Amino acid sequence: MSNITKEQILETFLDEPMFLYFTQKFPHKDETELRTKISELLKFLMLCCHDDLKGEVLFSEEIDNIWHYWILQTQQYQDLCKKLPTGKFVHHSSNDYRENEMLVEPDKIAQRNLDFFSSYIENFGEIADETLTYWPGALEIMSLYSWDLRTFNGELAQLSA
Repeated sequence: MSNITKEQILETFLDEPMFLYFTQKFPHKDETELRTKISELLKFLMLCCHDDLKGEVLFSEEIDNIWHYWILQTQQYQDLCKKLPTGKFVHHSSNDYRENEMLVEPDKIAQRNLDFFSSYIENFGEIADETLTYWPGALEIMSLYSWDLRTFNGELAQLSA
């Protein structure tokens, strides 16, 4: 199976008016960096709507802010969700008040992250240096297993095979 590229994702899900909207909301961001962040959000949205990947997978505040701004454009966000693989609306919920997340066993959180990132690699290819900082869950896995990025990508590629 060939990976879906960042360019294909942006072409499919991000129209020019929405990109202009984001450039106005993030005027100090380089357009290439902004497109990368939007692409990472879209990758998350494409993967999180599958039942086997349900649950919280954390990403950076920068990515979350993009999601917040997209949601504010209610019609465009609804249209985006219809284009996602399941066509279902993806709800956003703050983690600030989630007490029961503390009740989830650390092993289950680690497994959820492993599942998510192996699916990420299977669908989109390796996580790059430039996008690693957007994924705290990936950094946690790397720390837990004492992996560098190359090892992380290799191990998770084997899991998804």
